[in-house]
Amino acid sequence: MCAQKTKVGAVRASHQRYPISQCCLYKIGSRSRLADLLYIEKVDLVTLPGERSYKVFTLPEKRDEFSGKIKKKRIVQDPKRPLRRVHDRILYLLNKIELPEYVHAAVKGRSYRSNAAAHTTAAHEVLTLDIKSFYPSVSYLLVREFFRYKMKCASDVATTLADLCTYKGALPTGSPLSPLLSYFACGDMFDELNRLAVECGLKFTCYVDDLTFSGEKIPGDLESRVKSVLRRYGHRLAVDKTIRYRPHSPKSVTGCILHNGAIHVPHSRFRKARMLAAAIATTDDPALTHKLYERLAGLLGEAAYLDGRFTSWKEDTARLLKLATQKLGAAKEAT
Repeated sequence: MCAQKTKVGAVRASHQRYPISQCCLYKIGSRSRLADLLYIEKVDLVTLPGERSYKVFTLPEKRDEFSGKIKKKRIVQDPKRPLRRVHDRILYLLNKIELPEYVHAAVKGRSYRSNAAAHTTAAHEVLTLDIKSFYPSVSYLLVREFFRYKMKCASDVATTLADLCTYKGALPTGSPLSPLLSYFACGDMFDELNRLAVECGLKFTCYVDDLTFSGEKIPGDLESRVKSVLRRYGHRLAVDKTIRYRPHSPKSVTGCILHNGAIHVPHSRFRKARMLAAAIATTDDPALTHKLYERLAGLLGEAAYLDGRFTSWKEDTARLLKLATQKLGAAKEAT
């Protein structure tokens, strides 16, 4: 079942999914075998883990001049290239394992949109919750226990994998592996939340740290029961982000607006697009025009992904961005 290298060293792509027992990482009995699977030398298992293998930086608080929204300051632990390749390889192997339907992050064919789409029934109530400081709360111990008891690796292998996958005792915020590994490390907790939903006649989905429940009637004590489950696994709710939506009202779920049984683009995103278009119309600076078109194209690409009514605007903007790129190039040549 393990993916093999091609002659040029690439990994053959495969979209096949299988039970956890068929994963290449399942029941690894030695560190030598682990090194072979990760395409590294055995000594790398010792030298790669640790702070020196990460670039740590802070994304400052930033206010978007068009939407007015403020992005909070965030510390990022980004694995450097040698360790990044190992994280990519582990992600490739774990990404082939079958996952429950309620998981929508880091799964091919699922996304924040599919997470929202699971709750589009207009007549249903919706409860959205957020796990506080999720990655820092996914501890080294939880990661090691996943590899030791779920993947059934030898004790020293599980320890080594946990060393490779964590930074200062928790999941690194900048690793491509962290979204999927956070689910596996907390799988028992998410399964319990799903059982709670079934018990209450509700639908449950998770998108990393975003939890969503929907159904004809959300029990009044559901939030406290979710808190209790999270607390037993070492997590807390971000209580200021918990929102309960009434039937037939617009609902915000993982960045999408649900209304009348359909997915819509948030008004703030539409307003930002209109403001970008207005800014483009008032400048004749080729560099600024190009920059604004790039931002607008990205925004409309996401909007069209959520709502097909934005497709035409997206395509027009892509064409105008191409022209702006040509004009910028000509302006640079002329100077």
